[in-house]
Amino acid sequence: DTLIDNNNYNFLLGAEGQLGDFYLDFGVRSTESKYYEFGRNYVVGGLAQQFIEDGRYDVYNPFQNDRSTLDGMIATINRDSLFKIEEIYGSASTDLWEMAGGAAGVAFGVEFRSEDYADIYDTLQSSGQIVGSAGNSAAGGRNVKAAFGELLLPVLSNLEVSLAARYDEYSDYGNDTSPKLSVRWQPLDSLTLRASIGQGFRAPTLDILTAAPSFSADTVTDPQTCVAFGLAPACSVQINGYSIANPNLSSEQSDQFSIGVAWDATDWLN
Repeated sequence: DTLIDNNNYNFLLGAEGQLGDFYLDFGVRSTESKYYEFGRNYVVGGLAQQFIEDGRYDVYNPFQNDRSTLDGMIATINRDSLFKIEEIYGSASTDLWEMAGGAAGVAFGVEFRSEDYADIYDTLQSSGQIVGSAGNSAAGGRNVKAAFGELLLPVLSNLEVSLAARYDEYSDYGNDTSPKLSVRWQPLDSLTLRASIGQGFRAPTLDILTAAPSFSADTVTDPQTCVAFGLAPACSVQINGYSIANPNLSSEQSDQFSIGVAWDATDWLN
């Protein structure tokens, strides 16, 4: 049996409003997730093997084993996790100059946040003694700085062009820049066309950067293993695998393209 207690806390204090020609939005926030796991009656592999070998535990007739034998080969396990983000942010926007379609606008801002992570398994699990247990302890922290900006250009009354970019700097793996270009054209009152192109990234998470080696019972298809077990070559078998962290990971990169049309064809169809 496993009991899980998961609590999430979020605190935000912010303000927004007009200051001269600028519209401002700034504040601080704190987000915290606490996870606690408590498990009973998990088998300690080394003790179970010993009990089977010396005959104290009858593996062929498990329901006939007495309670004291069972209690001697099981354990209570636990896992304690915390993920906390503290952030300061601020942004501003204003109009720049008049164009054929209206006023050009700009928005820009900065963010700073700290991330703290811990996922601690008890020592029986972390040393691989618990049968069927997967995962292992991990812990770490980092700081992230970011700056972003967006420029809106109403080139014509029915044509808008938007340019945006964001720069993120992580204290552990490095930095990334994410640009984006989008266009909105409305040739008719009932017809709108949109298109965009951009780049993005996904930073490596703290768990896969810092986790200790952990057991994983993976399912694979390996013809030679299947034949050795007397099974069909295309069978699936379970193996003892291990997951290890890579502190040298960089970010994943992405390119995005999109195009869309919105058409209000009639009063009853769009």
